[in-house]
Amino acid sequence: MPTPADLPVVLLHMWLGAIPLVAGACAFGLAQLWQRRIGPALARRRRAARLALARARLTPAYFAQASVVSLRSTAPAPCGGLRAELRLEVAAADGDWPALATWLIGPEDIGRLRPGAVLPVLVLAGRPRRVFPNVEWARAAGAEALAHAPAAQRALAAAP
Repeated sequence: MPTPADLPVVLLHMWLGAIPLVAGACAFGLAQLWQRRIGPALARRRRAARLALARARLTPAYFAQASVVSLRSTAPAPCGGLRAELRLEVAAADGDWPALATWLIGPEDIGRLRPGAVLPVLVLAGRPRRVFPNVEWARAAGAEALAHAPAAQRALAAAP
């Protein structure tokens, strides 16, 4: 039988013996949380992203001309170069309309975006306000720009 002097040692042994049980319960709880909540939510998000990418690849596109109305702002891009926000006036066969675009350009190309400059662009048929550059010195900012590369290739192949 332990004496009162041995009580801290006994409590310490009991506490140390309980640690694996508590850790196991926490690990089991985290596994259940992952399996029931977090995992399916991430899977839904990934599925939605893949579906959006597939839809973007199937979107028809056509070429147009856009004149630069104003260069709203420039900021350094994380990948190097500049992130330029443009206000454009798109001129296509089905009419003219204003559009906003964010393009990534090199610092030496900032002069090409002066007001009044006419640039070739790619316009998505379902979303005419989304305008992508059709020049080798600029590219659209964001992940959506990569998704529309096949649309640009199809439009290029269909061009006379």
